Amino acid sequence: MTIVTPLACSQTACPLRDDGTCLDGFTDPTECPNILHASDDVAGDSSGIDEDLTSLDFSLDEGLENDFEPGDAAAAPTSYIGGDEALSMSEAGDVTASRPSAVILVAGDYASGKTTLVVELWAQFLDGSFNGWDFAGSRTLSAFDRRHLPARLSSGRTEATTERTQDDDMRLLHLELAAGPSRRASLLFSDVKGEFFGDLVDGQPVAESVPLAKRADLCVLVIDGEHLKQPADRAGSLWRSRLMLGALTEAGGLLPGTPLLITISKSDLLSRSARDEVEAAVEPLRRFASDRNLVPEIAFISARPDDAQDAPRGLESVLEWATRDRRRELESDSLPAPATGRYFWRTSAK
Repeated sequence: MTIVTPLACSQTACPLRDDGTCLDGFTDPTECPNILHASDDVAGDSSGIDEDLTSLDFSLDEGLENDFEPGDAAAAPTSYIGGDEALSMSEAGDVTASRPSAVILVAGDYASGKTTLVVELWAQFLDGSFNGWDFAGSRTLSAFDRRHLPARLSSGRTEATTERTQDDDMRLLHLELAAGPSRRASLLFSDVKGEFFGDLVDGQPVAESVPLAKRADLCVLVIDGEHLKQPADRAGSLWRSRLMLGALTEAGGLLPGTPLLITISKSDLLSRSARDEVEAAVEPLRRFASDRNLVPEIAFISARPDDAQDAPRGLESVLEWATRDRRRELESDSLPAPATGRYFWRTSAK
């Protein structure tokens, strides 16, 4: 993959990243003693550029705003590579404050395939361009690599898997992409334990359980396709997804007009007839999401097929959806009223 590693300065007021001018007046910025090199960080020095940037105090109100416009990203600063752990919400604010970015909430139950989806999307760029995009940098490269390691032969495992999310708070993985010289997309995918979303189903307020929801520009709801194979399991799984969506759209959650991708994971496990049945069964969930003032679409994916010889399926559609130019067009800017007693079926007769 093609990687650009520009200079950066340890002084927060230095305009080097914006216009190439050295704050201390050096004609050649490389002669300035305050210069940090992104390549030094990649080589293993975690105290370099990432420590400098993550120390900046960007509040959530300044950083994680719903202002992502991929088509406007042409003027975004050149990206760099580095990072170890997934970003906290305040560290993600650093990214959104420095360039147009999309905060993508990836929601779903435990073991539904949330992390696998994000990690395998990143892994597509290990072999070069993917779906018209090139890898252009990441603040969380090591975090991606660690989560992807169990799926590689070098891990020594006999079966590909994904490291389970360990963080007990809201964390995000950063992926920056370029399509030609003038188009950029900076994506921040949440990597949040499924238990947090399970708490929503059990009645926990979204503002307390998933505070990232109100900051999300986009939302992916991952439903485990393996649980949709049989009609009996299918009904229960889709019911939980409905409750989860209802909770996510309460006050303090997803904003009206938020694009939603209802993603059926592990779709390679569905037979042709089962897939047809699932498509019909998911349609009421799509209508429910629309009633809750979201903008829903449905995608079937297989990020890591059960047959190791098969290539991932559906990731192109996820990437296209995540990088699409969009403007919110709403008749109302208010959230729908919370459903009484969490009985979300009362909010819609559809």
